[in-house]
Amino acid sequence: MIFADLQGTPALVGRKDGLVLFDPMTHTVGGNSGIGDFGLEGINSFIRDHSCGDVCNRLALDEVAPLIFDTSSNEEQEEEQDNSPSPGDADSANGEGEDSVD
Repeated sequence: MIFADLQGTPALVGRKDGLVLFDPMTHTVGGNSGIGDFGLEGINSFIRDHSCGDVCNRLALDEVAPLIFDTSSNEEQEEEQDNSPSPGDADSANGEGEDSVD
């Protein structure tokens, strides 16, 4: 998951200057976290186009969480999903498919 958009406002946090973050937009591998989730395309676009600014630098995100995306595990999961039968296939194989009305 990648946080692709995050709003923030300066605020006192624990009596110190801080930043309250809100309104996140995420991109996930499955593409199912919300209306703005563009899945792998969104993740790849973010990694390609992002340049760290003040917030990334102050949080040391380039050191703690560098933008490296390993697609090998995702490709393996997609292959497993492609090779697994869909729920309807199991019923058809057992002769328990949907009844048709003529």
